[in-house]
Amino acid sequence: MVDVLSNSVYSSYWGSPTSGSLAITFISYFPDGTHKRCRTYVRGDNPTFDWVTDCYTSNCDPTYSHADLTGVLTHEMGHWWGLFDVGPPYNNASIAACDSVTMWGVGLECGTFQITPEFWDIQGIEHLYDAPTEVSYAFTASPATAGDTLRWEESDPSRSYTYQILSSDACWGPYALLGSFDSHDLSVTSDNRHYQWTVPATYNRAYYYELNVPGVTTGYTTSARTQGTSSTPPSTPTNTSATVSTSEGGVQISWTASAGTVTGYYLYRDWVHLTDCATVRQRYPTAPPVIFGPLTGTSFLDQTPPSTDSVFYYVRQ
Repeated sequence: MVDVLSNSVYSSYWGSPTSGSLAITFISYFPDGTHKRCRTYVRGDNPTFDWVTDCYTSNCDPTYSHADLTGVLTHEMGHWWGLFDVGPPYNNASIAACDSVTMWGVGLECGTFQITPEFWDIQGIEHLYDAPTEVSYAFTASPATAGDTLRWEESDPSRSYTYQILSSDACWGPYALLGSFDSHDLSVTSDNRHYQWTVPATYNRAYYYELNVPGVTTGYTTSARTQGTSSTPPSTPTNTSATVSTSEGGVQISWTASAGTVTGYYLYRDWVHLTDCATVRQRYPTAPPVIFGPLTGTSFLDQTPPSTDSVFYYVRQ
């Protein structure tokens, strides 16, 4: 798998595999170094080896060379993405040190390790394209009769993280911790990439979930449940007012009580007008609103408001 890269800025030369190679990728470049066009050639019929699409040591003919087509094409695609060959004669890396990377530059008989990009292949792509190294989403919630099934995906199974699952009955929060799992926990994953956990959800209403990887990233999802026990939530509190209290040193907030059974109110303070879930979730990871509660009455004295900014208050039951 000796690969030749065209080094001319506007090269229009397109060749074909030499007698000593399995496949070759030719690349031409724009003046800024980005790829202009790529083309890969694969050797056809020849007396030296056979292409095999399910090449495993157990079915290799010891008297004849077999080359794994899937692995070779995966390697060549790495060149399309900008990766170079690894190992002699290109550099001094050893195949042991590189964990049998896909970009190993010499084809090995019956070798299948190049089919799946390994850690160093992935690191190379992330370096070239400045890809994030956190948990990748979608983080989803699928409602069922007695609970919600939460799913998320880890982009790099070799990393070790802690995943925290939290929930709330409103996208505004606050979110309460439901469970915490470490990477590679067999109770929630079988391949260290795809994770799944089912949580109880009793009522026929929306449930809001947060997936938090401490110090790394946060994601949100909502379960739009149509199953379970019917809920009759209290009405929304009304007539919210906020008055600066010079005598008590703060802002006095009051509201009219909700109709129905209320166990407590939550009061939110932010310098942004919190009008929808999207705005709240966008701000939550770095600048969440200040939350007071649960509050049992219909008034509250905020003794720590910012002294120079206008702020907004929002109340919910």
